[in-house]
Amino acid sequence: MFVVESEGVLEEDPVEEENKLAQFLDYITTHKVVMLEDLANEFGMMTKDVVDRIKRLEEQGRLLGVVDERGKYIHVTE
Repeated sequence: MFVVESEGVLEEDPVEEENKLAQFLDYITTHKVVMLEDLANEFGMMTKDVVDRIKRLEEQGRLLGVVDERGKYIHVTE
């Protein structure tokens, strides 16, 4: 057995996090139709986290689209 004495938390640089978010948005808007699994692999995320991020971006009005039953996100523009 082993004991964990302390636990650290990896802090993300806010500027770096905003850059990653911009890349995430750019990837979706450029490709128009993306497989959620491919998007997760591209950004080193879990598919569930990708879906959560997309939902948050839609709530903020920064992204508009639908998730189909086959695991694709379809970006919609005006």
